[in-house]
Amino acid sequence: MHHMDNFSIWGDSPNKLTIDPQKLEHLDYLIDQLKKRGVYTNLNLHVSRWFGAEEGFPGRSQRPEYDKGLDNFEPRMIELQKKYARDLLRHVNPYTGNPYTREPAIAFVEINNDNSLHATWGEGQIDQLPEPYSSTFQKLWNGWLQRKYGSTEQLRKSWNAEAAPIGPELLRNGNFGSALESSWNLERDDDAQADRSIQAEGPAGRPCLRTVVNRRGTVAWHPQFSQGGFPLRKDLPYTLTFRMRAGEKQRIQLNAMQAHDPWKQLGFSAEAELGPQWKSFRFTFTVDQDDPDARITWTNLHPGRYDLAVVSLRPGGGCSAWGQHSVWKIPASPCSRRAR
Repeated sequence: MHHMDNFSIWGDSPNKLTIDPQKLEHLDYLIDQLKKRGVYTNLNLHVSRWFGAEEGFPGRSQRPEYDKGLDNFEPRMIELQKKYARDLLRHVNPYTGNPYTREPAIAFVEINNDNSLHATWGEGQIDQLPEPYSSTFQKLWNGWLQRKYGSTEQLRKSWNAEAAPIGPELLRNGNFGSALESSWNLERDDDAQADRSIQAEGPAGRPCLRTVVNRRGTVAWHPQFSQGGFPLRKDLPYTLTFRMRAGEKQRIQLNAMQAHDPWKQLGFSAEAELGPQWKSFRFTFTVDQDDPDARITWTNLHPGRYDLAVVSLRPGGGCSAWGQHSVWKIPASPCSRRAR
């Protein structure tokens, strides 16, 4: 029973706090009929329940999809998940005479589907949390660091935090002051429809690369634009900066990859949320292997307009042997991943 927590189970309830009795009766009958036919049921709890303002949670459009990751630490969300589990699993099915906690025909109960705080952080969505969730997470995170390490000095020692000096520029034509053919690549398949051009509408009057996507390709990464032809070294920090906007709200993917067969990902993947206003991005990362011919890709482009300006990739920056990204600057963290 997958995704029923999105809307089905709540029925005519005014919010996602109280299960609709009629919908629950339908579920009871279905499970009973399946049981009579020897079919076992897998009940899922949190799959795609997404709290809204009517449940007292603001900023839904700025939160991770289905509150994944967020509901692992937000106190009231945790309590409401517990309430839902109690209301559903302690309920006695009138057809079988059993509560779901003791129903032999329930083979599995999945508590939380595809929900990892680490995965949400890895997609850059923890850095983008609106208030009050951002402050809640920062308080919990820093409290955990304080209990575990006692001081910023011990934290640095344990995480082996280091700052490498910023090195020379690796990208060509990052300011889009010359022709694109020898530097920036727009990759399409037979189905993808997209065009690119240099425009004079960039920030502070600088040029920008405009990509207009009319149709996506047969795979999620078509179309994509990229630049390759530079080496990346394992465990050396790199800092990628750029400014970007879109015609409407979009979420795109960035990757460090091989620019040659077998086109393997090199350990850096991030998301960037775009809107009509110019936004500055800064990512400091490491890769998991040396590669003499690497590339940076901007991908997962839905139909629309995308403007990219002042792009830079340089070796160096603050990083940590503990992991390729961190989240908060308090207390002094290595590798930041945040949009400003």
